[in-house]
Amino acid sequence: MDIPITISRTLASLSTDVFILAICFAVFLVFGLYFGKGKLISLLLAFYPAAFLFSIFPYLSLMVPAKTAPLQQVVIESVVFGVFFLAIYYFLQRLIWLDFSFSTVAKFVEAGILSLSGVILVILYMKVVVPFGGVYSFSGWIAPLFATKNLIFWWFFAPLVALFFISRR
Repeated sequence: MDIPITISRTLASLSTDVFILAICFAVFLVFGLYFGKGKLISLLLAFYPAAFLFSIFPYLSLMVPAKTAPLQQVVIESVVFGVFFLAIYYFLQRLIWLDFSFSTVAKFVEAGILSLSGVILVILYMKVVVPFGGVYSFSGWIAPLFATKNLIFWWFFAPLVALFFISRR
């Protein structure tokens, strides 16, 4: 049995969604381990007010013309969201001072849970905040998890529950 061929067949059978989510998880994990728990929590918390401000931003229709290509629309909306997000993150990261546990195992568990919360927020961003439907849509096993408003509410709430348990000492 040739192990490299088996590994390559397994990786080829995985969907693009798994790769996107794994990359997002890795980015959040590295960010949290490198910059610290406080900055990662600030990053996650900045999503909520940024999404709210983006949803009520009155000038978005002026910035995105009616006959805009889907990719162009996603880019423009992402830049507007990014401005709100980065401004809020800048202020939150100056207010939140938390660090991971001294235990290596606890540190990786906390960073993993926070990274998973970040992945959930990325999916919500792509499906709800700035719909990527014309550019990219998730496959069969992810789409039903975010199909109804009821489920979307609970997915928005899940990272906050994780933050509640992780930020307690």
